[in-house]
Order: sequence, then structure tokens, then C-alpha cells
Amino acid sequence: MDFFFFYMIIFVLIFLGITYFWEVNRSKKIRAIAEKLGWQYYQDNRHKILPINGDFRLTTIWYNRQNFRNILFFTHQGKNVYLFENYYYANKSKIYRTGVLIEDLQLQLPDFSLEPDALFLNKFGQKWRKKKIFFDSHPRFSENYLLLGEDEKRIRQLFNEAVLYFYETQGLLLGICTEVRGKQLIIYRRNYRYQPAEIEKFLADCLWIFGLFDYQNNSNNF
Repeated sequence: MDFFFFYMIIFVLIFLGITYFWEVNRSKKIRAIAEKLGWQYYQDNRHKILPINGDFRLTTIWYNRQNFRNILFFTHQGKNVYLFENYYYANKSKIYRTGVLIEDLQLQLPDFSLEPDALFLNKFGQKWRKKKIFFDSHPRFSENYLLLGEDEKRIRQLFNEAVLYFYETQGLLLGICTEVRGKQLIIYRRNYRYQPAEIEKFLADCLWIFGLFDYQNNSNNF
């Protein structure tokens, strides 16, 4: 029995060592991307570099502890753009994901949250589904997404044909989550952390998605 515990301890130490060095190597690759593109890199959020709104469902609904790391920052057409990684604990498991936060002081969109509806099929999710905004003209969208927000009229105006079509197709395929709170829009996939080689494309995709909403922000002055 003593040998069993000895080998278990050795195994755990080896696993932790491999995980540590893998994370260090990952951070180095992300830092290299930032240096190549002239962006700022922050190892973590201890100095609150990431000004994330505390009302985002990403920060309140899924877990009771969060950690942000490998933060990239740059400006794009007058907007502050942050890419971040964070992990949370669910059922004693550590789950990672990558997100992009876009902060625009000119943003005047209604607050909303949009997430794959499959995440809310349990009893916990039923109370949220009762508040869901449906689009009868787009049953595929309504069947697969949970759209929440207080200002339903403005949200319906915001989700025009182009927006609904995107989320019914590419958005649904990827399981994209999108939220707006105040002057910030955030995009992420709930349980997916992009590899360093995928980061630039993910950022470009997020800026394109932001453009879907920003076009209406500029045209209709929501």
C-alpha cells in the first residue's frame, strides 16, 4: 500500500510539472504574438488591466471563482480590444476558455446576452428560458440560442436578418456566446481555449462580429 501512494505522489508531481511547463510555453507563444504585432501583453489581471464589466454573465453565472491570464491589448479604429484567457471551476474540474472584450465609448447598443440554448436544458436553466426572447421568423435561431435582455424592443431591432443569419450558421457551428454591457461587447466560446496559432484569426472574427452590431450602432443610433 505504501508503494501505491508513493507512485501516486510521483505521478501527480510529474503531471503537475508537465502542466506547468506546457502553460509556460503557451504563455511564451502568446507573448511572441503580441511582440510581433506590437500589442501589449500581460501575464495576468492582478493590476486590473482587463476592465471587464462585473455584470457580464461570463463573470457571474458559471462559477464562483475566476482567473484571467495571457491578456493581449491593442487599439483598433478607436476601440480598446482585449484578448484574454480565463479558467473556472465546475464540478471540481478546471475549465479554460478564450474571450475577446471590445470597449467602445461610442457604443449605444442595448444590453443583452446570447448563449447556446443547449447549455440551459437542466433545471437550473429553466428560469432563464422563461425570459428568453423568441424570433418566430427564425425558428432555427430561437431553438438553438438563449437570448436575454431587458429592452426587448431594441434587441429585436438589433438582431436583424444579417445578425440572425450569422448566428444560425457560423455562430451556431462554433457555439459563440456574445454579450453587451454598457460600452463593452464580449465574445467567447464557453469551454474552448484557442491555441496560440488560432488567436489572430479568432480576433479577426470577433472584430467582424462586432462590426455586425457596430454598423447598426452607427446607422440607427440605438
